Amino acid sequence: MSVEPRFLRDLTSDQLETEARANFIPKWNSLCLLKLLELPHLDAAFIPPRSSKRCVEHVATSFCKRLNTDRILVRSDAGIETKDYVRGGNTFTTQEAIDVATVLCSQNRAVLLMEPTDRFRNRLSVNTMLGIDGTFCVEILGPGYDVSDLNRGGILPQYTIVCSDISWTHYERLRTFEMRPIRVSLMDEAERRSRRLSNIAKSMLPSSRLKQTEASPVIAELWLRENGYLDLWTPWIFSPNPRQIQGWFEAAYLIANRMLENVSWKALSISASDLEDGRFIYWDVVNGSHKQG
Repeated sequence: MSVEPRFLRDLTSDQLETEARANFIPKWNSLCLLKLLELPHLDAAFIPPRSSKRCVEHVATSFCKRLNTDRILVRSDAGIETKDYVRGGNTFTTQEAIDVATVLCSQNRAVLLMEPTDRFRNRLSVNTMLGIDGTFCVEILGPGYDVSDLNRGGILPQYTIVCSDISWTHYERLRTFEMRPIRVSLMDEAERRSRRLSNIAKSMLPSSRLKQTEASPVIAELWLRENGYLDLWTPWIFSPNPRQIQGWFEAAYLIANRMLENVSWKALSISASDLEDGRFIYWDVVNGSHKQG
């Protein structure tokens, strides 16, 4: 495991390869894999667990200077997580990020500082699940949601794309009929919206320091409306782009094929977002057998 702070942009191919083969800090290790494979991602800085506040301050200020920004996104990772692990993904001012990161490091968590994003303005949230048996499933949520809703928020996707008989060692393009999205009707939009508001109230507002304690869904709705985040109440229909879907599959194939060289796996999950500024970026790759203890 890395014992010193590291800036993703500075790592050589050999260093990326070493980090990508490790599994001590999965978010960081898989981010190195994404960079190694030249898949779109956010720039990041890694701060080891138990780092001092002075170290955190140095890394944060250096990283912000590189990005020419006064805001950074904070994520954290303890390796094998429990079901109630610390939620991340919020963007803070530099000083707020330093304070939050210092606390996380003191809890024996590694911290990833990343380019700032606005999680409430994502255009798409995508979770791709791969099975060693040849299954390829894409879960999609539209504006107003983020990937955490799919991963641990109890929200069903609005659309899915499901393919089978995929080889992760012999590449073949998807055929047009395999890219057909299926609308998920097991959860209606009112229920999705209700759960999203609960997720925001329960974890996102408190962890972003906007509220000191868990808020109510009513408070979450008021906060969204006051800040102009109205996508949850705007009708949305997914218009599939075959080139985009093919791109998701090709990224999945690259990841699956490379990981078969390094580790054994039965199921992988790849999280991604279409950001407000139009960039489609990948967050991380999760090996299902390593996710939780």
